[in-house]
Amino acid sequence: MTTEVVSVPPDERVGNLYAMLRRLPMHHLLVMERGTLLGIISDRDILRNLSPFSNTEHANERDAFLSQRFARDIMSQQVVTVARNASIRDAGALMVEHAISLLPVLDEHKKVCGVLSWRDVLRYLCT
Repeated sequence: MTTEVVSVPPDERVGNLYAMLRRLPMHHLLVMERGTLLGIISDRDILRNLSPFSNTEHANERDAFLSQRFARDIMSQQVVTVARNASIRDAGALMVEHAISLLPVLDEHKKVCGVLSWRDVLRYLCT
C-alpha cells in the first residue's frame, strides 16, 4: 500500500487535474472533501473529458469549457474500497472482479489511509 495519497477537492478544474497527473508518478486522484472520500478519477477519465486542443492555438469555446469542468463532474462515484486489514488476495480479487487498477484503503474509522495499486499487489506476489 502507498500511504502518500494525492487528493483533490470536488471543485478542482479538469485542466488542473490533467496538469497534476502529468507532473506526478501516478494515474489516479482521490476526490475528497473534509476527509471524506467522494470519488476517484483516473488519467483515462481526464483524457476522455478533455479536448486534445485544450490550451493550444486551435482551442475553441468547447475545448475551453471542457477544461473548466469540475472533478465532481467526471469522477467515478461508486468507489470500490478495501479495509486496511484485508488480505492481498482479497484486494486482488476485488480489482479483478471490478476491473479496476487502484483501491483506496480505509482504516477502521472508514478514513482513507492509503491506496493499493495492481503494481503493489504484483510486487507483493513476486517477492
